[in-house]
Amino acid sequence: MKIGIALRDVSEITGKWHVKIYVSSKGSNTVYIPTGIYVRSNEFDDANGEVVNIPLASMYNAQIADKIARYKKIIFQFGDIINDYPAKKIKEIITKSEKNKKNGLVSFISVANDYISELHKEGREGYATTLESTNNVLKKYFKSKDVYFIDLDSDSIAEFKRNYVKNTGKEVTANKHLRNIKRIYNLAIAKRLIDKESYPFDAISIPSDYNAKIRKLDAEIIKVIYNESGIGRDFFMLSFFFCGMNLKDIFEMEYFPDIIDIDRAKTSRTARFVHLRLSIPAEAKEILARYADPSRQKMILTQFSHERYLNHRINDDLYAIAAKHGFKRFSFTYARHSWATIAGRLRISDDVIDKAQMRSVTGEMIERYREYDFSQVEEANRKVIDHTLYMV
Repeated sequence: MKIGIALRDVSEITGKWHVKIYVSSKGSNTVYIPTGIYVRSNEFDDANGEVVNIPLASMYNAQIADKIARYKKIIFQFGDIINDYPAKKIKEIITKSEKNKKNGLVSFISVANDYISELHKEGREGYATTLESTNNVLKKYFKSKDVYFIDLDSDSIAEFKRNYVKNTGKEVTANKHLRNIKRIYNLAIAKRLIDKESYPFDAISIPSDYNAKIRKLDAEIIKVIYNESGIGRDFFMLSFFFCGMNLKDIFEMEYFPDIIDIDRAKTSRTARFVHLRLSIPAEAKEILARYADPSRQKMILTQFSHERYLNHRINDDLYAIAAKHGFKRFSFTYARHSWATIAGRLRISDDVIDKAQMRSVTGEMIERYREYDFSQVEEANRKVIDHTLYMV
Protein backbone atom coordinates (compact mmCIF):
# COMPACT_ATOMS: atom_id res chain seq x y z
CA MET A 1 0.00 0.00 0.00
CA LYS A 2 1.36 3.43 -0.96
CA ILE A 3 0.23 6.99 -0.42
CA GLY A 4 1.63 10.02 -2.22
CA ILE A 5 0.93 13.12 -4.34
CA ALA A 6 -0.09 13.34 -7.99
CA LEU A 7 -1.28 16.00 -10.43
CA ARG A 8 -4.59 15.36 -12.23
CA ASP A 9 -5.60 17.31 -15.32
CA VAL A 10 -8.85 19.23 -14.84
CA SER A 11 -7.79 22.21 -16.93
CA GLU A 12 -10.83 21.98 -19.20
CA ILE A 13 -12.97 22.94 -16.21
CA THR A 14 -10.71 25.05 -14.01
CA GLY A 15 -7.89 26.08 -16.29
CA LYS A 16 -5.50 24.41 -13.86
CA TRP A 17 -4.47 20.96 -12.62
CA HIS A 18 -5.70 19.49 -9.33
CA VAL A 19 -3.13 18.36 -6.77
CA LYS A 20 -4.47 15.09 -5.38
CA ILE A 21 -3.30 12.51 -2.88
CA TYR A 22 -3.18 9.05 -4.35
CA VAL A 23 -3.63 5.71 -2.63
CA SER A 24 -2.51 2.53 -4.31
CA SER A 25 -2.74 -1.06 -3.16
CA LYS A 26 -1.72 -4.32 -4.77
CA GLY A 27 -4.27 -5.86 -7.06
CA SER A 28 -6.49 -2.77 -7.27
CA ASN A 29 -6.74 0.49 -9.17
CA THR A 30 -5.13 3.62 -7.76
CA VAL A 31 -7.60 6.08 -6.26
CA TYR A 32 -7.29 9.82 -5.65
CA ILE A 33 -8.34 12.09 -2.80
CA PRO A 34 -8.80 15.79 -3.66
CA THR A 35 -6.89 18.46 -1.73
CA GLY A 36 -8.72 21.50 -3.12
CA ILE A 37 -5.40 22.89 -4.36
CA TYR A 38 -5.15 23.81 -8.07
CA VAL A 39 -1.95 24.80 -9.91
CA ARG A 40 -0.64 24.99 -13.46
CA SER A 41 1.42 22.08 -14.72
CA ASN A 42 4.66 24.08 -14.51
CA GLU A 43 3.92 24.92 -10.89
CA PHE A 44 4.29 21.35 -9.70
CA ASP A 45 7.53 19.37 -9.32
CA ASP A 46 6.67 15.73 -10.07
CA ALA A 47 10.06 14.43 -8.96
CA ASN A 48 9.75 15.87 -5.45
CA GLY A 49 5.96 15.90 -5.23
CA GLU A 50 5.60 19.57 -4.31
CA VAL A 51 4.19 22.87 -5.50
CA VAL A 52 6.81 25.33 -6.83
CA ASN A 53 7.21 28.70 -8.51
CA ILE A 54 4.26 30.48 -6.82
CA PRO A 55 4.08 32.67 -3.68
CA LEU A 56 1.70 30.24 -1.92
CA ALA A 57 3.90 27.20 -2.57
CA SER A 58 5.10 26.83 1.04
CA MET A 59 1.58 27.08 2.44
CA TYR A 60 0.20 24.59 -0.09
CA ASN A 61 3.01 22.11 0.58
CA ALA A 62 2.45 22.39 4.33
CA GLN A 63 -1.27 21.74 3.92
CA ILE A 64 -0.61 18.71 1.73
CA ALA A 65 2.00 17.34 4.13
CA ASP A 66 -0.44 17.77 7.01
CA LYS A 67 -3.16 15.87 5.15
CA ILE A 68 -0.83 13.01 4.31
CA ALA A 69 0.39 12.82 7.91
CA ARG A 70 -3.20 12.60 9.15
CA TYR A 71 -4.08 9.97 6.58
CA LYS A 72 -1.09 7.89 7.59
CA LYS A 73 -2.18 8.07 11.24
CA ILE A 74 -5.61 6.77 10.25
CA ILE A 75 -4.07 3.98 8.22
CA PHE A 76 -1.55 3.08 10.93
CA GLN A 77 -4.24 2.06 13.43
CA PHE A 78 -5.26 -0.85 11.16
CA GLY A 79 -1.80 -2.41 11.25
CA ASP A 80 -0.45 -4.69 8.52
CA ILE A 81 -3.92 -5.94 7.60
CA ILE A 82 -4.61 -2.73 5.66
CA ASN A 83 -2.05 -3.82 3.06
CA ASP A 84 -4.61 -6.39 1.92
CA TYR A 85 -7.39 -3.81 1.51
CA PRO A 86 -8.21 -2.53 -1.99
CA ALA A 87 -7.31 1.12 -2.56
CA LYS A 88 -10.98 2.07 -2.83
CA LYS A 89 -11.64 0.68 0.65
CA ILE A 90 -8.65 2.58 2.09
CA LYS A 91 -9.96 5.80 0.54
CA GLU A 92 -13.37 5.21 2.12
CA ILE A 93 -11.73 4.78 5.53
CA ILE A 94 -9.73 7.99 5.12
CA THR A 95 -12.54 10.17 3.79
CA LYS A 96 -15.02 8.91 6.38
CA SER A 97 -12.53 9.75 9.11
CA GLU A 98 -12.02 13.21 7.65
CA LYS A 99 -15.74 13.93 7.74
CA ASN A 100 -16.49 12.39 11.12
CA LYS A 101 -15.10 14.01 14.26
CA LYS A 102 -15.55 10.88 16.33
CA ASN A 103 -12.53 9.31 14.66
CA GLY A 104 -10.40 11.76 16.53
CA LEU A 105 -8.63 13.91 13.95
CA VAL A 106 -8.05 16.46 16.68
CA SER A 107 -4.75 17.04 18.42
CA PHE A 108 -4.74 15.74 21.98
CA ILE A 109 -1.60 17.77 22.70
CA SER A 110 -3.21 21.02 21.52
CA VAL A 111 -6.34 20.53 23.64
CA ALA A 112 -4.17 19.66 26.63
CA ASN A 113 -1.95 22.71 26.08
CA ASP A 114 -4.98 25.01 25.98
CA TYR A 115 -6.16 23.57 29.30
CA ILE A 116 -2.66 23.84 30.77
CA SER A 117 -2.65 27.57 29.88
CA GLU A 118 -5.97 27.98 31.72
CA LEU A 119 -4.55 26.21 34.77
CA HIS A 120 -1.52 28.52 34.82
CA LYS A 121 -3.81 31.56 34.70
CA GLU A 122 -5.78 30.15 37.65
CA GLY A 123 -2.57 29.56 39.59
CA ARG A 124 -3.00 25.78 39.60
CA GLU A 125 0.66 25.17 38.86
CA GLY A 126 0.84 21.67 40.32
CA TYR A 127 -1.96 20.31 38.16
CA ALA A 128 -0.57 22.10 35.10
CA THR A 129 2.80 20.46 35.68
CA THR A 130 1.32 16.96 35.84
CA LEU A 131 -0.51 17.52 32.54
CA GLU A 132 2.67 18.84 30.92
CA SER A 133 4.41 15.68 32.08
CA THR A 134 1.69 13.53 30.48
CA ASN A 135 2.05 15.43 27.20
CA ASN A 136 5.80 14.85 27.19
CA VAL A 137 5.45 11.15 28.04
CA LEU A 138 2.92 10.64 25.25
CA LYS A 139 5.07 12.42 22.66
CA LYS A 140 8.03 10.29 23.68
CA TYR A 141 5.97 7.07 23.54
CA PHE A 142 4.50 7.82 20.11
CA LYS A 143 7.80 9.32 18.89
CA SER A 144 5.97 12.35 17.55
CA LYS A 145 5.68 16.06 18.24
CA ASP A 146 1.92 15.67 18.20
CA VAL A 147 -0.52 13.02 19.37
CA TYR A 148 -4.07 12.79 18.07
CA PHE A 149 -7.12 11.46 19.89
CA ILE A 150 -7.21 8.73 17.24
CA ASP A 151 -3.88 7.54 18.66
CA LEU A 152 -5.48 7.06 22.07
CA ASP A 153 -8.09 4.35 21.73
CA SER A 154 -8.68 1.80 24.49
CA ASP A 155 -6.14 -0.68 23.10
CA SER A 156 -3.35 1.85 22.61
CA ILE A 157 -3.92 3.40 26.05
CA ALA A 158 -3.72 -0.04 27.68
CA GLU A 159 -0.53 -0.77 25.73
CA PHE A 160 0.89 2.62 26.70
CA LYS A 161 0.37 1.78 30.38
CA ARG A 162 1.94 -1.68 30.04
CA ASN A 163 4.94 -0.16 28.29
CA TYR A 164 5.31 2.62 30.87
CA VAL A 165 5.14 0.24 33.84
CA LYS A 166 7.57 -2.17 32.16
CA ASN A 167 10.14 0.58 31.56
CA THR A 168 9.75 2.55 34.80
CA GLY A 169 8.16 0.18 37.29
CA LYS A 170 5.87 3.04 38.39
CA GLU A 171 2.27 1.90 38.14
CA VAL A 172 1.04 4.75 40.34
CA THR A 173 2.52 7.31 37.94
CA ALA A 174 1.11 5.40 34.95
CA ASN A 175 -2.38 5.64 36.47
CA LYS A 176 -1.92 9.38 36.98
CA HIS A 177 -1.10 9.74 33.27
CA LEU A 178 -4.24 7.76 32.41
CA ARG A 179 -6.34 10.06 34.60
CA ASN A 180 -4.87 13.07 32.80
CA ILE A 181 -5.67 11.53 29.41
CA LYS A 182 -9.21 10.86 30.61
CA ARG A 183 -9.56 14.47 31.74
CA ILE A 184 -8.49 15.85 28.35
CA TYR A 185 -10.85 13.45 26.58
CA ASN A 186 -13.70 14.79 28.72
CA LEU A 187 -12.76 18.37 27.86
CA ALA A 188 -12.63 17.64 24.13
CA ILE A 189 -16.06 15.99 24.30
CA ALA A 190 -17.49 18.92 26.29
CA LYS A 191 -16.18 21.35 23.67
CA ARG A 192 -17.58 19.12 20.91
CA LEU A 193 -14.19 18.69 19.32
CA ILE A 194 -14.75 14.93 19.24
CA ASP A 195 -17.83 12.75 19.57
CA LYS A 196 -18.44 10.94 22.84
CA GLU A 197 -18.67 7.67 20.93
CA SER A 198 -14.87 7.82 20.65
CA TYR A 199 -14.49 7.92 24.46
CA PRO A 200 -12.20 4.96 25.34
CA PHE A 201 -12.50 4.95 29.12
CA ASP A 202 -15.76 3.01 29.25
CA ALA A 203 -13.56 0.04 28.43
CA ILE A 204 -10.66 1.03 30.68
CA SER A 205 -10.59 0.77 34.46
CA ILE A 206 -8.11 3.01 36.26
CA PRO A 207 -7.46 1.50 39.69
CA SER A 208 -7.28 3.70 42.74
CA ASP A 209 -3.70 4.13 43.93
CA TYR A 210 -4.68 4.67 47.52
CA ASN A 211 -7.62 4.72 49.85
CA ALA A 212 -8.92 8.28 50.11
CA LYS A 213 -7.95 9.79 53.44
CA ILE A 214 -10.80 11.53 55.21
CA ARG A 215 -9.32 14.72 56.64
CA LYS A 216 -11.69 15.35 59.52
CA LEU A 217 -11.65 16.77 63.04
CA ASP A 218 -13.95 15.93 65.91
CA ALA A 219 -16.45 18.55 67.07
CA GLU A 220 -14.48 19.09 70.30
CA ILE A 221 -11.37 20.14 68.35
CA ILE A 222 -13.36 22.44 66.06
CA LYS A 223 -14.77 24.16 69.14
CA VAL A 224 -11.20 24.77 70.35
CA ILE A 225 -10.35 26.30 66.96
CA TYR A 226 -13.46 28.50 67.19
CA ASN A 227 -12.18 29.93 70.49
CA GLU A 228 -8.85 30.88 68.90
CA SER A 229 -8.19 34.01 66.81
CA GLY A 230 -6.42 34.94 63.59
CA ILE A 231 -6.90 34.56 59.88
CA GLY A 232 -6.48 30.78 59.93
CA ARG A 233 -9.18 30.38 62.53
CA ASP A 234 -11.47 32.84 60.74
CA PHE A 235 -11.42 31.19 57.32
CA PHE A 236 -11.49 27.65 58.68
CA MET A 237 -14.62 28.49 60.64
CA LEU A 238 -16.11 30.49 57.75
CA SER A 239 -15.82 27.41 55.55
CA PHE A 240 -17.37 25.30 58.29
CA PHE A 241 -20.27 27.75 58.75
CA PHE A 242 -20.88 27.59 54.97
CA CYS A 243 -21.21 23.77 54.97
CA GLY A 244 -17.52 23.20 54.23
CA MET A 245 -17.29 25.61 51.30
CA ASN A 246 -14.12 25.60 49.18
CA LEU A 247 -11.76 28.55 49.62
CA LYS A 248 -12.01 29.50 45.93
CA ASP A 249 -15.79 29.90 46.25
CA ILE A 250 -15.40 31.99 49.42
CA PHE A 251 -12.65 34.11 47.89
CA GLU A 252 -14.59 34.89 44.70
CA MET A 253 -18.11 35.13 46.16
CA GLU A 254 -19.99 38.30 45.30
CA TYR A 255 -21.53 40.34 48.10
CA PHE A 256 -24.73 39.15 49.76
CA PRO A 257 -26.21 40.84 52.87
CA ASP A 258 -28.05 37.95 54.52
CA ILE A 259 -28.44 34.98 52.17
CA ILE A 260 -25.72 33.63 49.88
CA ASP A 261 -26.99 32.48 46.49
CA ILE A 262 -24.23 31.18 44.24
CA ASP A 263 -23.72 29.08 41.12
CA ARG A 264 -20.57 27.55 39.82
CA ALA A 265 -19.63 25.15 37.03
CA LYS A 266 -19.41 21.59 38.29
CA THR A 267 -17.24 20.20 35.46
CA SER A 268 -16.20 21.20 31.98
CA ARG A 269 -17.51 17.92 30.59
CA THR A 270 -21.06 18.33 31.85
CA ALA A 271 -21.06 22.11 31.37
CA ARG A 272 -23.66 22.23 34.17
CA PHE A 273 -23.88 24.31 37.29
CA VAL A 274 -24.36 23.55 40.94
CA HIS A 275 -26.27 25.95 43.13
CA LEU A 276 -26.33 26.81 46.83
CA ARG A 277 -28.67 29.12 48.71
CA LEU A 278 -28.07 29.51 52.43
CA SER A 279 -28.85 32.06 55.13
CA ILE A 280 -25.63 33.47 56.55
CA PRO A 281 -25.31 32.19 60.14
CA ALA A 282 -24.75 34.82 62.85
CA GLU A 283 -21.42 33.17 63.67
CA ALA A 284 -20.27 33.73 60.08
CA LYS A 285 -21.39 37.38 60.02
CA GLU A 286 -18.99 38.14 62.87
CA ILE A 287 -16.11 36.87 60.70
CA LEU A 288 -17.32 38.51 57.48
CA ALA A 289 -17.42 41.89 59.20
CA ARG A 290 -13.63 41.72 59.68
CA TYR A 291 -12.98 41.13 55.98
CA ALA A 292 -15.76 43.24 54.49
CA ASP A 293 -15.29 44.76 51.04
CA PRO A 294 -16.12 48.49 51.41
CA SER A 295 -17.38 48.57 47.83
CA ARG A 296 -19.64 45.57 48.48
CA GLN A 297 -18.55 43.98 45.23
CA LYS A 298 -17.26 40.86 46.95
CA MET A 299 -18.16 39.12 50.18
CA ILE A 300 -14.61 39.39 51.49
CA LEU A 301 -11.59 41.53 50.77
CA THR A 302 -8.07 40.56 51.87
CA GLN A 303 -4.53 41.65 51.13
CA PHE A 304 -4.05 38.56 48.95
CA SER A 305 -4.39 38.74 45.16
CA HIS A 306 -5.18 35.05 44.77
CA GLU A 307 -6.77 32.46 47.01
CA ARG A 308 -3.71 30.21 46.83
CA TYR A 309 -1.67 32.87 48.70
CA LEU A 310 -4.44 33.23 51.24
CA ASN A 311 -4.53 29.45 51.59
CA HIS A 312 -0.82 29.36 52.50
CA ARG A 313 -1.35 31.95 55.21
CA ILE A 314 -4.45 30.17 56.56
CA ASN A 315 -2.63 26.86 56.79
CA ASP A 316 0.40 28.40 58.52
CA ASP A 317 -1.95 29.73 61.20
CA LEU A 318 -3.74 26.41 61.53
CA TYR A 319 -0.45 24.53 61.90
CA ALA A 320 0.41 26.89 64.75
CA ILE A 321 -2.96 26.23 66.45
CA ALA A 322 -2.39 22.48 66.13
CA ALA A 323 1.09 22.77 67.65
CA LYS A 324 -0.20 24.97 70.50
CA HIS A 325 -2.82 22.43 71.59
CA GLY A 326 -0.90 19.27 70.72
CA PHE A 327 -3.31 18.32 67.94
CA LYS A 328 -2.29 16.36 64.89
CA ARG A 329 -1.42 18.83 62.14
CA PHE A 330 -4.45 19.87 60.05
CA SER A 331 -5.21 22.28 57.21
CA PHE A 332 -8.07 24.31 55.75
CA THR A 333 -9.53 21.33 53.85
CA TYR A 334 -10.35 19.65 57.16
CA ALA A 335 -13.28 22.07 57.57
CA ARG A 336 -15.08 20.56 54.58
CA HIS A 337 -14.54 16.92 55.55
CA SER A 338 -15.38 17.63 59.17
CA TRP A 339 -18.70 19.29 58.33
CA ALA A 340 -19.71 16.35 56.14
CA THR A 341 -18.67 13.78 58.75
CA ILE A 342 -20.49 15.52 61.59
CA ALA A 343 -23.58 15.93 59.39
CA GLY A 344 -23.52 12.20 58.65
CA ARG A 345 -23.30 11.36 62.35
CA LEU A 346 -26.35 13.55 62.92
CA ARG A 347 -28.25 11.35 60.44
CA ILE A 348 -28.45 14.05 57.79
CA SER A 349 -29.00 12.34 54.45
CA ASP A 350 -26.19 11.98 51.92
CA ASP A 351 -28.10 13.85 49.20
CA VAL A 352 -28.54 16.87 51.49
CA ILE A 353 -24.84 16.76 52.41
CA ASP A 354 -23.91 16.60 48.73
CA LYS A 355 -26.20 19.51 47.90
CA ALA A 356 -24.84 21.56 50.83
CA GLN A 357 -21.27 21.04 49.61
CA MET A 358 -22.12 21.60 45.92
CA ARG A 359 -20.73 18.17 45.15
CA SER A 360 -23.44 16.83 42.87
CA VAL A 361 -26.18 17.89 40.52
CA THR A 362 -29.74 17.35 41.65
CA GLY A 363 -31.80 14.71 39.86
CA GLU A 364 -33.18 15.56 36.44
CA MET A 365 -36.77 15.66 37.69
CA ILE A 366 -35.99 18.30 40.29
CA GLU A 367 -33.88 20.36 37.88
CA ARG A 368 -36.58 20.47 35.22
CA TYR A 369 -39.82 20.54 37.12
CA ARG A 370 -39.34 22.03 40.56
CA GLU A 371 -36.93 24.13 42.57
CA TYR A 372 -34.80 22.37 45.13
CA ASP A 373 -35.92 22.99 48.73
CA PHE A 374 -32.82 24.55 50.27
CA SER A 375 -34.50 24.65 53.68
CA GLN A 376 -33.16 21.11 54.07
CA VAL A 377 -29.62 22.42 53.70
CA GLU A 378 -30.42 25.32 56.01
CA GLU A 379 -31.65 22.99 58.73
CA ALA A 380 -28.68 20.66 58.29
CA ASN A 381 -26.16 23.50 58.59
CA ARG A 382 -27.79 24.87 61.74
CA LYS A 383 -27.85 21.41 63.27
CA VAL A 384 -24.12 20.86 62.57
CA ILE A 385 -23.17 24.30 63.99
CA ASP A 386 -25.27 23.89 67.12
CA HIS A 387 -23.92 20.41 67.79
CA THR A 388 -20.31 21.51 67.30
CA LEU A 389 -20.25 24.83 69.18
CA TYR A 390 -23.04 24.42 71.70
CA MET A 391 -23.31 20.63 72.00
CA VAL A 392 -27.04 20.84 71.26
